[in-house]
Amino acid sequence: MINKAQFVSLIEALQQQHIKDVEYANSLSAVLNIDCGLYNNSLLSTAIINLLRCWFPIKEDHCEIEFYCYWQNFGRVEIENEVIVETPEEFYERLVLQYSKVAELVDAN
Repeated sequence: MINKAQFVSLIEALQQQHIKDVEYANSLSAVLNIDCGLYNNSLLSTAIINLLRCWFPIKEDHCEIEFYCYWQNFGRVEIENEVIVETPEEFYERLVLQYSKVAELVDAN
């Protein structure tokens, strides 16, 4: 099992790379006076997510890690006028609890 520090390090690296990609695209757009998209570094981000899936696999066509990173903008959830942030540490703890319950159910059957 991956430990919390390793997991957090990988999630934070994905987040920092995403921030750098957005900053680079915005700077390039400003200099060239055209809309520039993000640099495609999907090979590396996909490899990191696939590595994390070794411990936290896709369930029912849903990848918690991709959802956390890209749909929730690294754990940011907006509910009405409030923004709730789940830290990478909290995310790890939730996944470990969630997947340990699944493992218990599988072992029981």
